[in-house]
Amino acid sequence: MCSPAWAQTGPGSWQITGTVRAAETRQPLPGAVLELVELGVRTTAADAGQYRFRLPASGARQFTLRVTYVGRQDVEVLVKLTATPEIRRDLQLPLRSLELADVQVNATRSGQQTSNSAVVIGREAIEQTQAYSLDDVLQLLPGKVLLNTNLQGAQAITLRQAPVTTPGSDQTAFNLNNAFGTAIIVDGAAWSNNGNLQTDDPGRRGGIGGVAVTRDNSGNEYSTGTYAGSSVDLKQIPANNIESVEVIQGVPSARYGDLTSGAVIVNRQAGRTPYRLSLRTQNGTTELSGSRGFGLTSGNAVNVSATLLNSNPEPQFETKRFNRATLSTIFTSHFGPQRRHRNSLALDAHTTLDAAKADADDPAANRTFSRDQRVALSNRGTLNVLQPWSEYISYQFGGSYAYQQTFSRTALNVGVKPVADGLSTGIYDGTFAPPVYDSERTISGRPVNLYARADNTVLFQTGAFSHTLTAGASLSYDRNYGAGRLFDALRPRFAPLEGKAERPFDFRTLPGMLQVGGFVENQLVREWGARRLVANLGLRYDQQNGFASLAPRLNAKLFVREGLQVNAAYGLATKAPGLVHRYPGILYFDVPLLVSYNGRVDESIYRLHTEALDPANPNLRPARATTLETGLNWHTRRGYGLALTVYHKQERDGFSVTDELLQLQLPHYRIVSSPAGRPPVVEQTGQTRNYNYDYGVFRNTLRTDNYGLELLARTPKIRSIQTSFDLSAAYTRSRYGYAGQLVYDRVNPTAAGFENIEFVVKNRPDRRASSVLSTLAATTHLPRLGLLLTWRGQVFLQSESQTLDEYVAASGFVRPSGEYVPVTAEDYAAGRYLHLRNAQNTNVSSQPFIYGNLHLRLGKELGKLARLSFFANNVLNLRTERVEVFAAGSTVTRGGATYTSPHGPLIISTSLNRQTPTFGSELVFTLGRQALSQ
Repeated sequence: MCSPAWAQTGPGSWQITGTVRAAETRQPLPGAVLELVELGVRTTAADAGQYRFRLPASGARQFTLRVTYVGRQDVEVLVKLTATPEIRRDLQLPLRSLELADVQVNATRSGQQTSNSAVVIGREAIEQTQAYSLDDVLQLLPGKVLLNTNLQGAQAITLRQAPVTTPGSDQTAFNLNNAFGTAIIVDGAAWSNNGNLQTDDPGRRGGIGGVAVTRDNSGNEYSTGTYAGSSVDLKQIPANNIESVEVIQGVPSARYGDLTSGAVIVNRQAGRTPYRLSLRTQNGTTELSGSRGFGLTSGNAVNVSATLLNSNPEPQFETKRFNRATLSTIFTSHFGPQRRHRNSLALDAHTTLDAAKADADDPAANRTFSRDQRVALSNRGTLNVLQPWSEYISYQFGGSYAYQQTFSRTALNVGVKPVADGLSTGIYDGTFAPPVYDSERTISGRPVNLYARADNTVLFQTGAFSHTLTAGASLSYDRNYGAGRLFDALRPRFAPLEGKAERPFDFRTLPGMLQVGGFVENQLVREWGARRLVANLGLRYDQQNGFASLAPRLNAKLFVREGLQVNAAYGLATKAPGLVHRYPGILYFDVPLLVSYNGRVDESIYRLHTEALDPANPNLRPARATTLETGLNWHTRRGYGLALTVYHKQERDGFSVTDELLQLQLPHYRIVSSPAGRPPVVEQTGQTRNYNYDYGVFRNTLRTDNYGLELLARTPKIRSIQTSFDLSAAYTRSRYGYAGQLVYDRVNPTAAGFENIEFVVKNRPDRRASSVLSTLAATTHLPRLGLLLTWRGQVFLQSESQTLDEYVAASGFVRPSGEYVPVTAEDYAAGRYLHLRNAQNTNVSSQPFIYGNLHLRLGKELGKLARLSFFANNVLNLRTERVEVFAAGSTVTRGGATYTSPHGPLIISTSLNRQTPTFGSELVFTLGRQALSQ
């Protein structure tokens, strides 16, 4: 950031000066942020609102100057360099209000961001959305479905990926990888989820998932807590103090590392702001929030924001209740020689407020709770050096500590079962669990993240090119100090899954993960008459999990003429595996060798072999993504605009669990005698038996190819009806595949055709999916009345998926003896082993027809002090269904289920739009807004 100090210009250089004032009072606005967009340099206004940019000799002759101030409308002006070395631009910023002539309540793509296809969601759009969290805000992105607020479960975002709807398919691993590769950056600090281990044993389960919690006595479940191997939980980031959100789905700046899908950059309110109190309610969810930015001496300020939320949309299910409290404090200061230094210190905390919950009607007496608490301290600043070797230096450092706990208790009546709790490999005697007992499970995590970065920026010119050169370095460290998975192995919640048992696992035994990165980036500007080229060329180096990578990135924009811009981008990115991928936890295989129970534990015996196996893969490679995109931005002075982007994103080395085979040869035992009051006496028979088990290990096996088109269009306000229109549309086509991921399917070796076969080894089939979704928003704005009415209609044009392989062919099989027999293409050609392949339904699964939904938002300012808003999702109660009628005796499969009607006609109804109508309101009081301008 450039200094507001009055530096002198040298020969052939320019200064851009001026003051920033409040439009309604003409009072200065210290702390206003100004940016020369094309060069990517910023400064802040001093105490009297004055600012100054110092530019070296430049081949470019015009720049876009943007100024922002919290609570006020952004202003952009065009600055043209003249023969005069000092150019003055005084700027006035109006208060953000529905009484302004133009209000933007939709996501926009201006083409001015570093990333060509970045989408920006401003404060007015966030308020009109009436969002509870960042998850609600991101529904404004092109291609996203507008849904009712969901706070009952961890929320994540996936970018540029089509959903698979093929019956029986599992897209969980692809969704998790996409979300895990999306960086969530709040005020410059990445909210890391690398240390999250809040999941059941992935090696035993065959993948990562949220902890399932029974929500009612019919056995329905939902996922709660936080997702390991995904993004941070978006519902923990409140929307009340978000000033703007920038979403990068294409090629990011080289400044950003440890991502593959994109970045969500959140800028929160800081500095002086009026008192703001908000009460928001909808469908069983109520949130109270308040904020205030206090002005201190010398232009310093401290901004405090807090929220309290209670949500229970289904009161009959007490286990679905969610309560949250958040607190954010940001202290902004200017100090040092000529007040060149700007520093922001942020303290954030959030916590869930849930105690143990139970459903009174649940016969299993399930009790559960999920606790998520986090505190973070972040400090960032800019030192304006104003020397040839450095225009300014920016820095940031901080850390976060979280306490994550998931608890469940259930009553079991499963009869007497043999159990064991051995923690090492060997043969020993277990015991027997009583027929009725309570089973408790706790997953306790304490992830810690530390980070630091620093970079230096230089301005210079070469020939006709103006350059902004930035170079920097960063590091981050993640570790989990939680007690881990806690339970009594002798009172298990689940029976061994094909030999795979469970034991407690201490997260504190795992090492941390350190990442180091560096980057260099050159933002250059070149003009040819009316044409202007703005290009950002960057190169990033990362050291992740022992692997080094270089990631070139390019975003280029050519302004062909006024209002018309064509652009192109290319870039690589990498994402390090998290702790859950590297160290999922030790697996325990309990192999019963002899079980004899006569009704008395002291006269019974359970002899077993426990095999302790560590499926850790500390040498996982980082996931990789390559993005290529091109597009155009067009706008007119009258307010018409069009932004079009076409892209191809290729993702490789994604993280997924693949099957491995464990083969054991163990002795056979027999009972020699059964003395009274003591366990039986046993001995080895001298014979052995082979045991084969499959288990999961994380490998770099996932690959995805995404193609798509995104369109954003807008019209100016049509004065006769005081209405403007915004259209967004997204076409996404994805292909999902597995590179060498094996599945071991256990079969019955005595079944016909499977004699002497215990496992069939197969490769997973590839799938493809596509979707087309458009959103049309009609915004009626009456400034004199302070009234804003927005209708958003969504049209679901297409959604289809297909399994591409006709058969899931076996690559081999394993005999009970442990012998592996490969199956080749020549075997299939000769008609051998055809029964080992599974036929797949390669028909396209698609929505049967086009359908839509309609949502309403209404906002009205009540004088200068209050604003009242209403909204209605699915305001027309559209419940689109597909009804199929078949003759009596028909058998039909839909969604993996088979239906038949032997007598009357078979009628199958499939719901396409399950969104229930939801209504809500918000009342906002703003006090002291005028005083801030005095």
